[in-house]
Amino acid sequence: MTRPRITLFDLDHTLLPIDSDYSWGEFTQQIGWTDPVEFKRRNDAFYAHYVAGTLDVHDYVRFAVEALRVRGRDAYAQAHERFMRGWTWKPPSIPTR
Repeated sequence: MTRPRITLFDLDHTLLPIDSDYSWGEFTQQIGWTDPVEFKRRNDAFYAHYVAGTLDVHDYVRFAVEALRVRGRDAYAQAHERFMRGWTWKPPSIPTR
């Protein structure tokens, strides 16, 4: 039996006109789920590690999902819907001959 394969890639600034991770973090601040000063400080520190190639992805994921974990699935679903309505997806223009 062949095992299914999956390919994941980052859509930010390619098919999506935003950095979804950064935008979601900003959104959680706007709706009062995270403290703007503390969230920015920690997010900037994680980004510095990312740039340096030293990011502990497990620590980052724990940080990134903390507000969701605390509020639960229903609150997350409602917030996600609001977040998705907050920006308009525009497909990238594809040059034609």
